[in-house]
Amino acid sequence: MIYLTFEQVKKANKIATRHYKILTEQILELAGKELSDFVYNKFKPKKVLIMYGKWDNGAGGLVCARHLINRGVKVMIVKASRRGGKFVRRRLKTLRRIGVNEVNDIEKADVIIDALLGYDFKGIPKRRYLELIERANSFKSRGMKIVSLDVPSGINTSTGESAGSYIRADYILTLGVPKKGLENKKNVYLVNIGIPNEVYNSLGVNIGNYFKDSDIVKIS
Repeated sequence: MIYLTFEQVKKANKIATRHYKILTEQILELAGKELSDFVYNKFKPKKVLIMYGKWDNGAGGLVCARHLINRGVKVMIVKASRRGGKFVRRRLKTLRRIGVNEVNDIEKADVIIDALLGYDFKGIPKRRYLELIERANSFKSRGMKIVSLDVPSGINTSTGESAGSYIRADYILTLGVPKKGLENKKNVYLVNIGIPNEVYNSLGVNIGNYFKDSDIVKIS
């Protein structure tokens, strides 16, 4: 199993979008769909709460919301930022038009989805992000499960450490390639988001065929 650092993952993403012309929105749609499949098949939830940030990780969480709603799951979303990036804004428009339930705080649900920060966050979560991280962890102690998209919010992608509060995820669905910071974490699943192996080969990394039998593979 080969684990990549933050710098390697960032470079690979640039190669995928610029050289191989894979749209970020394609990746987000696949990530959100696979996340919804995992959550639904694993828990058969009646109610899911999704915490989302303003960038791509948040947009992936909102894609997941749409697919869970189509399965009959009651979905609540709670935002960490007033303004979101373009991918978040576009998906919010869709959810609002289908009547998604936007809430101001974490409420009781079967599953909490952490789509707050993503792999490229460095530093210490602050303000609303910190508040939601700590609130989610407090609900975990009451028996609610937490699933993180890509990397648990607050965790350094390369080291697996945190400079402050972080999401204590029960399950982690990391995207495309294993991240170095997740090497010693439990219940980590690798998700196929359609990145060709040639992208990683250009970095001198031979990833192999992880997704031969399934688009979601347990790696730890």
